[in-house]
Amino acid sequence: MSKAWIIQMFNGQSKAKETLDQTNISSRVFASLLIGLSGFVLYADKLFNYFNYQFPIPLKFSDAGMTFETFVWLWAQTLSPLLLIIGALLKPYRYVYLIPLFCYLLQAYTLAFDSQDFTYTSIYAIGTTLLVFVIIEMLKKYFRSSLQRELEEMKEEVLENIKDVR
Repeated sequence: MSKAWIIQMFNGQSKAKETLDQTNISSRVFASLLIGLSGFVLYADKLFNYFNYQFPIPLKFSDAGMTFETFVWLWAQTLSPLLLIIGALLKPYRYVYLIPLFCYLLQAYTLAFDSQDFTYTSIYAIGTTLLVFVIIEMLKKYFRSSLQRELEEMKEEVLENIKDVR
């Protein structure tokens, strides 16, 4: 083997790794956009209402008395988890999960409190989102340290068994 061939082989691997890294970043960005969209799509009915846009809904829904806003909201509720699942499978940046978490918590607060005054609802949803996120991070840290401890104990046990065999 010539030295030039070895250098060329390593350069090729480096370029392949660089391309893979760029693809990975692109995939993560796309996945993050899907996750963000899964939260924002929940407000499609509000967006259509704001722009005063409507399209005809199927007769079976309109005959049942369903409004356009309810129809769009139902579609959004169906589409949102699908976008969330697809995005999650593509390994998004984890902080983007704050968007759908906030949107779902905002809806939950709106449904839970029978009030016309929604002044603090967004603030409650932001606080709850951050609290849930902190709890999840703490649990992950706890489980990682617990797993690390177990691995260290298993490693020591294996090393002791090897010493006993010799």
